[in-house]
Amino acid sequence: MAIAQVNTANNRPEGDGMGLRDGVAVSAPGTVIASTTMRPSGTQAQQTGGAINPASCLCFEPDSGRWVSAYGGPKISPYAQAIVDHYDVVIPSWLTVPFHLTGSNTERRYIVQPPNQYDRLLIGAAINGFSTTNGDSGQQVYLNVSDDRTKSPWVTPSPIGWAPLTSFGGIDLNPMPILKMPEAFFLPRHVSLQHEIYNLTNSAATGGSITWIGLQLINVDKRPGPEQVTLPNGSVVRVGARQPLWMPVPLGRKVYLAGVFTWTFDAGGTWTHYTPPLDCDCEIDDIAGSDIFSFAGATLTPENLLIKITDMGDREMWRPDKAPSVAVAGDFTQIYPALPFTKPYILRKGHRLQISVQNNNTSLGLTNMFLTIRGTRLCAY
Repeated sequence: MAIAQVNTANNRPEGDGMGLRDGVAVSAPGTVIASTTMRPSGTQAQQTGGAINPASCLCFEPDSGRWVSAYGGPKISPYAQAIVDHYDVVIPSWLTVPFHLTGSNTERRYIVQPPNQYDRLLIGAAINGFSTTNGDSGQQVYLNVSDDRTKSPWVTPSPIGWAPLTSFGGIDLNPMPILKMPEAFFLPRHVSLQHEIYNLTNSAATGGSITWIGLQLINVDKRPGPEQVTLPNGSVVRVGARQPLWMPVPLGRKVYLAGVFTWTFDAGGTWTHYTPPLDCDCEIDDIAGSDIFSFAGATLTPENLLIKITDMGDREMWRPDKAPSVAVAGDFTQIYPALPFTKPYILRKGHRLQISVQNNNTSLGLTNMFLTIRGTRLCAY
């Protein structure tokens, strides 16, 4: 048997096994079968008496629409696909990290996930174990993530170093229980994820967990993964250089009392906030809101909250008027927990975002509202 390559982006040494999506078996060496002649039920060799075990056949299957819509269709990002092309076997992966929260005041926990023997790509996450009376459905439980190789935190340290759980994953049985990450994160073998949880607003929470959903990457001969990959536009990116980025922006006036943070937004009030300047360019993809649509199970009026976002380093290029929050930020109760931009925006090194917010409700003040701007750092450390 010989292996005919269908995927034109072959980055494997000659003779290595193929990935689950791009290999066909042929009955004689030197024979090449075009991918257009393959049928969904298997390869031609399998269908004409070829000595292949159907259970282990690496069969081609066209796009039949059977894909999870949360991932935007059958394709992962070009960066993730370029990494996947270097591996023999790619299978789905679920990595659940329990929080073991005890409900104590201003509780802080540091949880390290045990390392895995294979490389992983993390693509999305789901949050479980919270309710309206337990951590405000995860909106008032705050998280930061890093890995023990780079030690680079995903959440910017200013104004706070944690982001609401609802900006990391979908919640339980809501319309979108899985929230896609802005970009796939490459977690190398033998490297652990570190989770720092903080109930900084003192909303009691017990239990809870996060499940990272992605791909497990395996090379049969145990060769290491790629050091760098080439994207379709020709650019070369070091694997692991694209780090997730969360920029939480609490809205309103901060009050700190007895170790508890509270942000209050008076009725009819207006506030202006800024993101911290970054040390490299980043791509901003979406915005997640928390305690804007609901608070402790009580429905709010998010259309009365108006938001305007401006790039302080390039005001002439991006200066929208204020818009209702429902058009700017997602919510865990909606199909989009983080509302995507119409086009990803490149925030240049050293630039800051200005977030102007106005509460048009003249009788209702708001508490502990957050906007979390999510994206990807476009630099290497």
